[in-house]
Amino acid sequence: MTHGPLVAVVFAATWFLASKARSAIRIHADRFKFTAGATSLGERLAQGTVWTLGVLIILDTLGVSIKPLLTALGLGTLAAALALQDTLTNLFAGIYLVMSEAVKVGDYLRLDSGTEGAVLDVGWRSIQIHETATNSVTMIPNAKLSQAIFTNMSRPDPAVLVSVPVRVPIPDVERAEKAALAVASEIQNSAPDAAPGFSPSWSLLALGESGASCSVSLKARVAVNRGALAHAFLKRLAARFAADGIPFALPERAVRLSKS
Repeated sequence: MTHGPLVAVVFAATWFLASKARSAIRIHADRFKFTAGATSLGERLAQGTVWTLGVLIILDTLGVSIKPLLTALGLGTLAAALALQDTLTNLFAGIYLVMSEAVKVGDYLRLDSGTEGAVLDVGWRSIQIHETATNSVTMIPNAKLSQAIFTNMSRPDPAVLVSVPVRVPIPDVERAEKAALAVASEIQNSAPDAAPGFSPSWSLLALGESGASCSVSLKARVAVNRGALAHAFLKRLAARFAADGIPFALPERAVRLSKS
């Protein structure tokens, strides 16, 4: 009895299910909060699982004994593992990152190397990070990221503090504080990049020869909005200081000229 038609049906079903697995796992990942499924690594693992099951069913249909095949595959897998050690290290590191939910698509990371940006995808070999400062994509091997010290600025709250340094003359500290807090409150309540419900604060950090070093704290909705929020605040603060007659303190240096 020929098994050709049945094998063709199983192959077609496997191909169809594997092609649909990619989109299906992403949809169900969003529904059930399964972050691993929202990555290309999760999608490829799902497709690989479907194809593996399909091939095993086809072999069983053809009457091929699977046990000797699994033994041969075991020896072949061992040899492949030795040859592809770096690749497999990155693969399992990627699985660890997504299954532990240490990193997920959309998170904003800051690495100890200084690289920072939003996670675009976690693949079988590397993670893609969009660096907003340069509008470029950085590829970082999964194994390197799993061993690196990094800050996930999207956890537990995506909103982040923004500290804006301000330097004013020492006699104008009190007036500058009132003006700066008024401007900060306006920005915090109206700017689209600001996190609602946060009360800005003013901190006097140090007194020096060039004036008082201060800091105004605001809160951005997400980490990528920090620059835009600081820009909006400083722009309006400069106009407010100019209207109130409050100068910014600038470093002063005495230069002595001597005749040679």
